[in-house]
Amino acid sequence: RTHVRLSIIVASLGQYHHASPARLKFHLLLAPSKKMTTRGIKMLILALAMIVYVDGFGALPMPEIGRMGARSSTRLHGFPRAIHKEFTVEKATPEVMESLGVRRWPTWGTEGSDKYKTGIKSPLKYYDVNELSYIIKGKMEITPKETGIPVLVQAGDFVTFPDGFACHWFVIEPVTKHYYLYD
Repeated sequence: RTHVRLSIIVASLGQYHHASPARLKFHLLLAPSKKMTTRGIKMLILALAMIVYVDGFGALPMPEIGRMGARSSTRLHGFPRAIHKEFTVEKATPEVMESLGVRRWPTWGTEGSDKYKTGIKSPLKYYDVNELSYIIKGKMEITPKETGIPVLVQAGDFVTFPDGFACHWFVIEPVTKHYYLYD
């Protein structure tokens, strides 16, 4: 039963991450000790989180897939989606928060972080995956390497960090955020 459930989760992951379900199953079931790529590790963590979700709630929402031709136009309904493709900060609306399921996303905060201390500019951070964040509380400035111009980010904001984006953080007040990583 667990193997069947895991297969369903792996199939869902394969569709969502545009990876072969067989390859994911290999990583999850047959080769956990093999050297894995960063992407493989992220998929494994997501799969394990989904298993915990299934064990806790008894079901996994299976997305509908709508194809409109090319891979880039494949949309998964029921999963969060990108709001923008470039670094963007904007106020969240209750409707968008609800449609994206923001309150179910993982939470992370700067308190206790060695890298993101209040009042100190962080080392340069490179995003190796797309991230959409919702700032629950706190305030910081994000300074993109490309422009060097600080952008204020605070509670109630959605922040899109695209893959390959480089920036410095300057935490003004400790930040807590919900975040979602996507391809």
